Amino acid sequence: MPDYSMIEPLCQELNTTVAQLFDGEDEKSTHTDSQQILKMIKETQDLKNKKLMLIGIVISLTGIVFLIYSQLIGGTDMQEMLSGFTLGISFPLILLGIILIIRSKC
Repeated sequence: MPDYSMIEPLCQELNTTVAQLFDGEDEKSTHTDSQQILKMIKETQDLKNKKLMLIGIVISLTGIVFLIYSQLIGGTDMQEMLSGFTLGISFPLILLGIILIIRSKC
C-alpha cells in the first residue's frame, strides 16, 4: 500500500480517482458512487444545520421564558434573588441561541 500522501498525486498522474485506484471500478460506477456520496454528505450537513437551528431556537425561547419569569417574581428576599438569577441566565441563553441559529445558516 503506498504512502497516503502519495495517493492523490498518483491518482492525478494516472488521471483516475481514489476509488478507481483501490477498487478497480469503471468510471461510470465510480462517478455514480461519487455523486451518491456527495449527495449523502450534503444531506447529512443539512440535517446537522437543521438540528443546530432547532437547538438554537429552543435555547433562545428558554432564555426568553426566563426573562419573562424574572420580571414576574419578586417581593421577598428569596424571590428577588431568584428573579436576579433567572434574569442573569436569560441573556446568555438568548445570546447562545442566536449564535447557534446564525451558525446553522452558514
